[in-house]
Amino acid sequence: MNFFKSTTGIVIGAAVLVLIAGSLAFFLDKGPEPGEKLEPLGTEYPDQGNAHIQIGAAHEHYNSNPPTSGPHYANAATKAFYEESLADEQLVHNLEHGEIWISYKEAGELIKQELRSFQGRFRGSVVVTSRPQNEKNICLASWRRLLCLDQFDQAVAQNFLRANKNHSPEPMAR
Repeated sequence: MNFFKSTTGIVIGAAVLVLIAGSLAFFLDKGPEPGEKLEPLGTEYPDQGNAHIQIGAAHEHYNSNPPTSGPHYANAATKAFYEESLADEQLVHNLEHGEIWISYKEAGELIKQELRSFQGRFRGSVVVTSRPQNEKNICLASWRRLLCLDQFDQAVAQNFLRANKNHSPEPMAR
């Protein structure tokens, strides 16, 4: 009987900890407080529109690498961590929804784990993919904004997210 009570206590305690951690992650992902003015981070690029195109359709070249606006597919990528590349045209749709796209060119297992963890903390706002075409190892993209880095920096990434999330035609990121 004592075993059952202590096991039940452990299960309840673990459930409470999961609830607290989930709530904390939810509130950390809220972005700026109402009235808080954050300067956008990264280089600003001219808006290339947000027209939907068919998969594989030809379109004008993007004005940034990776792209930060322009023609894109009708379906966004699921917000997740991907070890593979996805089509730029799919990820531009994520940006249109106010999300942040983190792409990596070269990343060892430790960096991938950091990126996976960051995406998990901000799962309502961030998609991470491999992208060999990047000029630098890590690029943070939002609608019309791009910041590329030699290495991943969680503080910079969090500041980029807070400053640039939902500055888009269809702000839907959580």
